[in-house]
Amino acid sequence: MQKIRDFIKSIRPKGGWLYNKKLLMALSLLASIACWVFLTLYVNADSEKTVTDVPIKIDTTALEDFGLEMIAITGPEVFVDGKLDVNVVGSAYQISQVTAEEITVLAQNSSVNKAGEYTLSLVLSCSNKNVNVSLKDSHKTVSVWFDSIMEKNFMLDKPVVTGVSVPADSGYIIGDPSGFVKSVSVSGPESVIEKIASVQLRAELNEELSATTTVEGAICYLDENGELLDPEQTRYITILDYNDIGVTDGVAAGAPAPTDCTISVPIRMECELKIVPVFKNVPEGFDVSTLKYTLSQDTIRLEGDIDVMKKYSEDGVFSLDGIDLSTLTPSNRRFTIKLTFSSAVTSLNGESEILVTFDMSGYKQDTLTVGSDRIVLTNADGHNVTVASDSIEVAVVGRSSTIDRLDEDDITVIVNMTDDEWTSGVREKSAQVYVSNGNRAWAVGTYTVKIKVE
Repeated sequence: MQKIRDFIKSIRPKGGWLYNKKLLMALSLLASIACWVFLTLYVNADSEKTVTDVPIKIDTTALEDFGLEMIAITGPEVFVDGKLDVNVVGSAYQISQVTAEEITVLAQNSSVNKAGEYTLSLVLSCSNKNVNVSLKDSHKTVSVWFDSIMEKNFMLDKPVVTGVSVPADSGYIIGDPSGFVKSVSVSGPESVIEKIASVQLRAELNEELSATTTVEGAICYLDENGELLDPEQTRYITILDYNDIGVTDGVAAGAPAPTDCTISVPIRMECELKIVPVFKNVPEGFDVSTLKYTLSQDTIRLEGDIDVMKKYSEDGVFSLDGIDLSTLTPSNRRFTIKLTFSSAVTSLNGESEILVTFDMSGYKQDTLTVGSDRIVLTNADGHNVTVASDSIEVAVVGRSSTIDRLDEDDITVIVNMTDDEWTSGVREKSAQVYVSNGNRAWAVGTYTVKIKVE
């Protein structure tokens, strides 16, 4: 401390502080700096800075009277995110205090009274009145899209998967894709929703497939010409529900997750098979190959599950079941047979029935009286049962040469007693008639025989 006092004493002029040039120079420098700082911070209004990401505000209160909402800012491009940059001019101190929250950029929308795109003037203001604000960009207006909000339900069209192929010469075909999402409820700008003619699940796979495959798709909106709507418009569509989950559960599901937008691409197999009629009620030993017939078509093209179709392909034939020989006569020679397939198989050409026409030229029908001695009761051992009918009339069909030689000894009538209750009395039982003459004739019609149980 003593050294400091000695130093001060050494520089103190005999005439006082005002006569010390060095000290006066130091004090002058400090005063100049202080003045400069003061002028810069508080007096000079030429300082400038940019405040970024100031939101554009639009008063939507008046729009409610017209049923409108602001959909989006469409231009200029620098404004489409709804924010802009503002220049702030003023003293360094004042502009340092200004933030984006203190600046208001208001789009004047008093002229908006119906749906459409409007060019609105921008008005800037700042709560700090000691600064001036202006748009950094040269644009003074903003384009805004206003529209009514509309809700609508759509059933989805058949899904589409592109780029799918199957191995050559495999017989495989690509079946109709099916999607998990069957319907959607959407909300969005009315002008966009009204353009939607159909909704569809779509996917691109670009693969060769040998088995049924599932792929994730995307929900697409198409116009009346089947063209995809502009993504810049469909981005404003909101999916409220799908598959009527809200109707079932009482709470809308919102948009389906990508894993719910699945499309199943079935890989099936096709083959062409020869149609071969299959007969029932055929007498034992009767050769059905002696019957001549024509079919409305000789072959059928089927497609279906690969494993099922491979079995068909190995057999090479499609069995046409249902021709009852006991109904085939010269006067009843046409049969319309309905085609039956398993759930895994369908006809490629959509056939549902086949017409079978028999050539009955050279055939005749006759009636023979068959006595009770030609009626046989089977499975009746241990029971006292007899034939109560004296005879029955049997209609037979065959080639004329065969029918002309038939007599009752060629006819056997069988009554199966297996299911009888064996209660006493006389009753009728169904009977089967067999023709044994060279197995070239058959009985037609249905028959009953009276039997007596004691």
